[in-house]
Amino acid sequence: MSAVGLILFVCESDKLDPAVAQVGAQLGQAVVRARSAADALALADTTDFALILVGHAGDAAALLQTVGLVRANGRSSHTPVVVLGLPPSPPSAPALLEQVYEAGAIAALNDPVSPTILAAKARFYLDAFHTAAERRRAERALGQASARLETILAAANLAVWEWDIAADQVHGDARLAAMFGGVLPPGAPMAAYLAALHPDDLAATRARLRASIESGAGYDATFRVRAPEGRWRWVIARGQVDTGSDGAPRAVSGVVIDATRQ
Repeated sequence: MSAVGLILFVCESDKLDPAVAQVGAQLGQAVVRARSAADALALADTTDFALILVGHAGDAAALLQTVGLVRANGRSSHTPVVVLGLPPSPPSAPALLEQVYEAGAIAALNDPVSPTILAAKARFYLDAFHTAAERRRAERALGQASARLETILAAANLAVWEWDIAADQVHGDARLAAMFGGVLPPGAPMAAYLAALHPDDLAATRARLRASIESGAGYDATFRVRAPEGRWRWVIARGQVDTGSDGAPRAVSGVVIDATRQ
């Protein structure tokens, strides 16, 4: 399995910290090197890293500047930054450690860096990175599927609806509102929709809806509704009864087909 470079190591030193190399190999990660803040920013602008390690090479000012620049960069502003190789500081003088955290680091490891501790931190951030990436992929796939479904529904002249029986609220898309006169707000009661039906179709439609709720069978009705311009339009309504955990009918959801345009 080829290593993937999700860890960026920034350090002015020419040598790769042995702990960083060991952890990279242990986790199957090719560590990407940057020897200056400028190089790190150039890489961070083109790659989403799971973790940025900033090594202390003896220049505290350069270290703090690098951490601050990485955190201020738009693409890497949310990437965890861990500082490595800080010289042990006495409890009476923790200035550099405090400055490292103020600059934006979320952790700092003293010199010599413990591979065990670094591996634990790196594994945690890599797992979080992969989880977030998978969530973004799922969200993109859902968005694409929703767009395709919307295209299909529009092409087929289908409106989607759901009736919350207990709350007596009907929710649907823009096509549903257009079919029923275009003036009904989201969450309007079922009676408001039935009021748009042709008087000759009202009783039979109500009976079919009631029978579906009582039996749990599918709902299927054909009726006329008044269009905004005043003419009558034939539509076909179909739906399924959804029940709660107690088996009682909770909602009816389905589609309405504009039969006049078919």
